[in-house]
Amino acid sequence: MSGPKCASYDIARQRRQQELARRRREAKAREERRVALAGRAEALSAAVDDVGRQWLETSREHDAFPPWRGGPTLRDRIEAATGQRDNDAVEASLNDIAEEVAQARRDYAQQIVFLRMRTSLQAAAAAAVATGSTAADRAREAAEREERELRRHTEKIAQLLETLATGVSTEDRTAIERRAEESLAAKRGRRNALLLQIHLDVQRANEAAEARQRVERQVEKWREDIYGLEGSDVEQLDLMLRQAAEGEAVLPLDMEQRVEQVVARATAKWEQDYALGVVAEELQNLGYVVEAGFETASAQAPEMLLRKPDMEDGYHVSLRAEPGAPRFYTEVVREADDTESNASRSAAQERIDHAVESAWCGDFAAALAAAQDKGVRARLVSRNRPGEIPVGTIAPLAGTTKRKRRRRRRRTDQPLSRMER
Repeated sequence: MSGPKCASYDIARQRRQQELARRRREAKAREERRVALAGRAEALSAAVDDVGRQWLETSREHDAFPPWRGGPTLRDRIEAATGQRDNDAVEASLNDIAEEVAQARRDYAQQIVFLRMRTSLQAAAAAAVATGSTAADRAREAAEREERELRRHTEKIAQLLETLATGVSTEDRTAIERRAEESLAAKRGRRNALLLQIHLDVQRANEAAEARQRVERQVEKWREDIYGLEGSDVEQLDLMLRQAAEGEAVLPLDMEQRVEQVVARATAKWEQDYALGVVAEELQNLGYVVEAGFETASAQAPEMLLRKPDMEDGYHVSLRAEPGAPRFYTEVVREADDTESNASRSAAQERIDHAVESAWCGDFAAALAAAQDKGVRARLVSRNRPGEIPVGTIAPLAGTTKRKRRRRRRRTDQPLSRMER
């Protein structure tokens, strides 16, 4: 039966799982590569800092040692590289920077060799005679006792630092290490008080690390739920989750509900795109082509125009999805001719409309049947009898009006085409 149609669809569970699993694997691989590149960028930044520190310390100590001026430039380039969205571009940029860092290390080693050669030539041989003085026995005993206590204190500090969990934040670890250094330089009473404070700091830091790891595990689970899904909602949610995992934001109390809602919408959108894509692909196998340059109605209501080479001039097929529902609509449409009047259709035009719709009906049924092999099960839920609804008109597509007029003039007073009959 020809005329406008509405078809509902569902994706076979196995096919849905296979396709989503594939997209999630690809998204996971991209994410893992992005994380690896970020780690490499961080290591390169540390290498740049290390080389810069070596050059700076040596140049300050020896006037003849040339300064290195490449540090700030490389840091800016590392930051610019990690800001790119394409992983291949990030990797290529980091490769270039890594080579420059390696060259800087080679240059530093060469300059050190030159410096040592100059120093050895200028140095004079001299024997240093160490002299010592004898201290009072009581002073020596006090010094030895202080040394023993300080050694025991150092061992306690080391034992406490070893109990720091691996997930402790850099800020907490740095603060504890600074307090440990302060205790080593303090007097006996202050030293014991700082030791107790360090014990409490380590306990709090470990508890915070454990809580943060729980959040990270939950965030990672939620991120796995949205891997492979697309859309602005998914991107915003993923950003919120990454910020929470990195400690830059607090998870909202309703985050689980948000994840479920975003996953449901994105999955429905994916199923819609997949179903339309499969049907469109089967129609292309039947000879239909998507009209180039046709703008979709909106991202929420995708629509495409298709045309078969042997269709009458100006006729197309509209295939569009219903927003928020597993249904799509199809109908034959015709480009409006600026010479048409508002009067009712002519009998010849009606015969052409009917012929085009009938041919489309058979092709659409064939496409839906073939789509089942790719996991898309569709069935018609509404349709119209031939001629019940006039073929709709659309504005002429760019570049087609003149072509239609030339063909129409050539066909004037000629018999009806096979489709018109």
